[in-house]
Amino acid sequence: MVDLPEHAAQVAIWRYFADGCQQFAAQYELNFGTPYLLAYLLARTIAIFTSVSVAVNATVFLCVVAMPLAFRRLLVAAHRDPWLSLLGFPLAFGFSFYWGFLAFLAAMPLAVVFIAVAYEQSEHPTRPRAAMLFVLACLLVTAHALMTLFAAAAVFALAVLSPHRRRLAVMLLAPMAVPLMALLGWTQRMRASVSAVRSDPQWDIGLFRLVHLPSALLAGEWDGAAVAGAFLLVAAVALARPHPSRDPRRWAFAVVAAAGYLFAPQAAFGTVFLYARFAVPLFIALVFALDERASAIGRAFIVLTVVGWMAFLTIRFHRFHNESADFARLVDAMPAARRVLQFNVDAYSDVTPCPVYSHFAGYYQRQKGGTIAWSFAHSFPTVVRYRPGVELLVRGSSFPRDPSRIDWPSVARYDDVIFRSRRDITAVLFSHAPRTFVLRARSGAWWWFENTAATGRKGPCPPLEAR
Repeated sequence: MVDLPEHAAQVAIWRYFADGCQQFAAQYELNFGTPYLLAYLLARTIAIFTSVSVAVNATVFLCVVAMPLAFRRLLVAAHRDPWLSLLGFPLAFGFSFYWGFLAFLAAMPLAVVFIAVAYEQSEHPTRPRAAMLFVLACLLVTAHALMTLFAAAAVFALAVLSPHRRRLAVMLLAPMAVPLMALLGWTQRMRASVSAVRSDPQWDIGLFRLVHLPSALLAGEWDGAAVAGAFLLVAAVALARPHPSRDPRRWAFAVVAAAGYLFAPQAAFGTVFLYARFAVPLFIALVFALDERASAIGRAFIVLTVVGWMAFLTIRFHRFHNESADFARLVDAMPAARRVLQFNVDAYSDVTPCPVYSHFAGYYQRQKGGTIAWSFAHSFPTVVRYRPGVELLVRGSSFPRDPSRIDWPSVARYDDVIFRSRRDITAVLFSHAPRTFVLRARSGAWWWFENTAATGRKGPCPPLEAR
């Protein structure tokens, strides 16, 4: 998961915020007024009883398990075959999983359950369901802004397509009023504080989105295995002999999800990869919009598809675990509480898609504390943010395409430089460096260089926790 190391670092700083040696409180501030709080809060709560590493992994595990459970809740609401919900297990390991969008992973099951309750409300409106919708809407607005808007749009479409439009407009949309107003207020504050939010959206609309859909369902980038897996998912649904539902309300979810995937921007409000996140909701919505004739053969194929894909993922992730063990050994050799900068030379893995090593310095901060360059703490929506004027900014990207254009004066303020490279690029990478960087350790493809002239060290601190 590309972003997971940064999320682990966020939880670690929050968990050890009062640590006297690390002095996180002097460098960071806690931001609880964010619509991306829920996943962090869950991980932080679990971290009371266990390590941050286990807590973050447990949070991901709960998000994965919640997906088929939410899918089942949606199917049961329409009196559909619940066996189809087992497909939620492969879908949980889709685009948002590989890119490590932890907040989005936590919000998707909530949005699916919200739509399921809204659909039941459109059939038989009751006050208890209205109260449940309000609670779910409040949870959604603390989980993810985009999923909150998506759920609101789906409920609006549901009300429009229902024969009882006026009554449902109140029963369905009223629970969203307070959360949407809170989200609007947060958006206005963000627009006033963050210049990147005010930049024009990048649309990148085209037929390539349809070509990319199978990979977005089960991977983060183009992946031949994901295309084959997506074909199996479609075959599993097809064996149920589906036909389109005549209930227009069942199509409300699909209409909004399709619009999100086909027409949402690629980037907006300082956030990238927006449209591809709708691939999994789109598949779930299309299954919800179909009626089927359940059969033993169809159910058996669903089980075989799910078990087969999960076995494939087990092998893939085990191979990645072995490949990434070199980084763990490098961190073991590094002192704690350092200023660490990671250049992304070879950010791609040999066994899994996406530039998965892009933020691995976050695992150093999770285990040893200190400060990392290009941290998520500079982002307005995160729960842990830099205090004003404290961040050691480095201009430019962490991907050093041209070493002569690296912001070396800013890099020189860091104690250590790490990077992953299958070959020795020391002479090229440090050819324009104004300071002396000395190789201290190499572990497989990972390199650790120390800045011998750095003055930012805090002195000896114990690691925050074991590997």
